[in-house]
Amino acid sequence: MVGVWARESGCSWQFIVFLVLGATQFGAVLGSRAPPGGLANPFLLVAVGAALALQTVGVRVPVLGKLLGTEPLSLTELAVACALSGLGQVVMRLQARLKPECPPRAGSPAV
Repeated sequence: MVGVWARESGCSWQFIVFLVLGATQFGAVLGSRAPPGGLANPFLLVAVGAALALQTVGVRVPVLGKLLGTEPLSLTELAVACALSGLGQVVMRLQARLKPECPPRAGSPAV
């Protein structure tokens, strides 16, 4: 959906899709692995933050753009990508609420 919008509006659609897909996956990781508001795994937050920062720098900094063959995104394009990227975490949180995992029953074999 974001790729079609970006292409039709003349934006750098490949890089917007790259950001949205990557950030959505990181959101899904946080939604499925990190408890809401918890710091049970602080290194996961550091890893996701660092990966998002590197991914964004790759499409925002002109010097790296020349090296990587990317075009810098405008602030509007970056804002759209950021807004849509939160969907991964939202979907994972909804899934956890609508279909919570059942704890294993006593006496059942571990998988």
